[in-house]
Amino acid sequence: MNRISFDWDNCTKRKVLFLKQQIAREFAGSKIELLRSPGGKGYHLKVYGKFTPLQNLGARAVFGDDPERIICSLKRYFCSHHESDLDIIFSSKNGNKEVLVWKNG
Repeated sequence: MNRISFDWDNCTKRKVLFLKQQIAREFAGSKIELLRSPGGKGYHLKVYGKFTPLQNLGARAVFGDDPERIICSLKRYFCSHHESDLDIIFSSKNGNKEVLVWKNG
């Protein structure tokens, strides 16, 4: 896998910045992007690098990714065994697109 993405809806800006800092520390050296979700009510954070499915799911669980999203990912991955089915996040929704808030490097 080449990415771990997090979806935080209805999360305060303060909490998002705290999580971003923790994730940046955990994945030091990885490219990281923080984006406003296309629906405008949450944030997406994407960490780029080489990860196993277990690293992806573990990090998402530890750093508070949407639990429904984790469950859907597990179901898709269990049925298909394709890593591409494990981490789906929508960059556009109802004609709106993600908006870059911050990135490193």
